[in-house]
Amino acid sequence: SYRLAHRSLLGELARLTLLAADLQDHRARLDGRGVAALADDAQALCRRLLAHLRVEDEVLWPVLTAAAGPAVDLAPLRDDHEVLRMLAGRVEDGAFGLVDLTADGLEPAEQALPPLGHALAELREALQEHIDDEERDCFPAIAAYVPAEDFAPVAAQLFDGVRPRPGA
Repeated sequence: SYRLAHRSLLGELARLTLLAADLQDHRARLDGRGVAALADDAQALCRRLLAHLRVEDEVLWPVLTAAAGPAVDLAPLRDDHEVLRMLAGRVEDGAFGLVDLTADGLEPAEQALPPLGHALAELREALQEHIDDEERDCFPAIAAYVPAEDFAPVAAQLFDGVRPRPGA
């Protein structure tokens, strides 16, 4: 379920990044409903990502540190979390800006798409790097040091917060 949580976040982020690019490059039609849906989905993704990061910080990593001790160094991953939170904030700002400008018509919304698209792409790249590092460094340590009965409730929390809402 931990790997599925990562794939869910990356998949949704890839979808939104491509959608923003298609709208910006006029490969998809820009209308008020579509723009609002993009903004809503981007904000929902950020909430799910931030919830996932919070569970890692507050639940998983303490369990892993207690079990593995110095065998795992989480400092670089903690630093990544700060960067990911900042990038998620940029996506949220871009989504809010898109909604605000859409109220003034579709032309201003078109001007708001490049910053949102750039923020989504930047978050996608940073999240992919982080997940690659996390799966390379943490997954083996979890398998080696954390008893299954200790990891199961953590895994459920990691996945619960990232499930896309129905219809998304």
